[in-house]
Amino acid sequence: MKTTEKQEVGTCLNCSDEFVYYPSQSVGKYCSVECNTEDMKGKKKKRIEKTCPNCNQKFKSLESENRKYCGIECYEESRNCINYYLEDQNNYEIVKDNRKTVSVHQLIAIAKGEPAKKVFDSKYSVHHKNGMKIDNRPENIEVLSIEEHGRIDAKKKTNRYSQKDILKIFIEIEEKFDIKLTNQEKLSKIKSLES
Repeated sequence: MKTTEKQEVGTCLNCSDEFVYYPSQSVGKYCSVECNTEDMKGKKKKRIEKTCPNCNQKFKSLESENRKYCGIECYEESRNCINYYLEDQNNYEIVKDNRKTVSVHQLIAIAKGEPAKKVFDSKYSVHHKNGMKIDNRPENIEVLSIEEHGRIDAKKKTNRYSQKDILKIFIEIEEKFDIKLTNQEKLSKIKSLES
């Protein structure tokens, strides 16, 4: 069977000789496999320095590699790790592993008996009764429709809390999650509640 494809002329990147090739079978960079191999040996692949997110050690990796971790041990360790963060972009507490991020108030609602399907449904919202996003006590959490949540929030005036109330909640968070919050984290939370 004869091909009707037109041949093209290319210049070898290694030896600079001209050669004929079929565009459907070659990219037209090298005149032979030997020239391709020889040219590739001469090119050194660029390595860049990265920082392992698990152990914070610096390591070198090929620029073309999408490698995050310094080794398999750090990769495996990070997959089994669940991190607790004090806030996300909306000032909610979140729990995060490498696959998912979930708000703590959503987890509390599920623990109270609300169906997970309802909690994560875009038609519903988990509401903090007292308006404090960091107060995730079960008695302060309820699941409402988006419309009902909007009506309640529209009626509310901005709540002002005493430092004593806020510190009591911080102590509860520290005990519940076995963490110690820095004063800076506490102050940033208090400021976010006041604005």
